[in-house]
Parts: sequence; structure tokens; C-alpha cells
Amino acid sequence: MRKVSFQYQPAPTIEVQDRNGEYQAFELQASDADIFDRALELAAKYRKLKKDTKPSIVLKALKECTSIVNTILGDGSMTRLSCGKPLCISDALDLMAAITREASASYAERLGEYNE
Repeated sequence: MRKVSFQYQPAPTIEVQDRNGEYQAFELQASDADIFDRALELAAKYRKLKKDTKPSIVLKALKECTSIVNTILGDGSMTRLSCGKPLCISDALDLMAAITREASASYAERLGEYNE
């Protein structure tokens, strides 16, 4: 049987500022495609959140956002970033958007290395 040897690149790492202003380092746990798919899915689903949105829908959006961040950065990452305190939905969505932007930039940098 033939064996294939391959040297895998380490997963990209990003640092995210937590609620206390400290930076927490995370190794990305999802591929760039998965990150974009989940973020776009959530954005489309909850695009019309307003002040008068039912609390049950806001809570569902917050739980989904937390799940996505935990999928991207690893279990418990949202709790680490919020320093164990509750986040409002707008902060959670903004945090997810910032993480998505930085994760995509990290993957883009790695792809750029192939062109050099």
C-alpha cells in the first residue's frame, strides 16, 4: 500500500477583545466556507429584528449567534469573551460579524501565500 505524506498548515489563529478589554487568542475551528455559510444564514434569518420583535425570537437569535461563535472559536468561547456576563443581541451579532471579518482576513492571508 502506498502512503501519502502531507504537512498540514496550522489552523489560523485570531485574537478577539473580550468585555474587559483583554485579547483572547483562538484557533479557528471552522473552515472559511463554514464561517461564511453560518454567518450569512444567521444574517438572512434575523435581518428584520426590531425593537418590537418578540422576545422569544430575540432569544432564539442570541442562542444561534452564540452557537455560531462557539463553532468558529471553540466551545465556551462566547462565555470567555463576555467574561461570563450576558450579552445583548446587538453586541452578540456585532461580535459575530467582527469575528467573521477577521477569520476571513486570516484565511485570505493564507491563500495569498500561495501566490508568492
